[in-house]
Amino acid sequence: MFKNRLSSKPAALNAAEYEILIDMVSDSYYQTSSKSKPISEFWAQLGEDHAILSSKAKLILLPFGTTYLCETAFSRYTATKTKYRSRLDAENDMRLQLTSVIPDIDKLSSKK
Repeated sequence: MFKNRLSSKPAALNAAEYEILIDMVSDSYYQTSSKSKPISEFWAQLGEDHAILSSKAKLILLPFGTTYLCETAFSRYTATKTKYRSRLDAENDMRLQLTSVIPDIDKLSSKK
């Protein structure tokens, strides 16, 4: 991840943050860690040692995940709206389609 990518100071970093980043690039621990983990996990796990760099990286990486979720939700909404064109409110169907919770159908049906 770090190899030959720091030819100039990124605009988002001040001089002190840039120096910390240069130290990280030359540290073998961070080089190994950045190669063995997904990029988002690497920056999230920096924690207290490099909190400022970690938070800046999260701000850069965060929109990609949320954009994907938003586009997925919009696609599902469009499909639901097309399917239930005559219904005015598809809120409950959308809630069910967008949740990441997997319902336990057996448990739910046993309560009825």
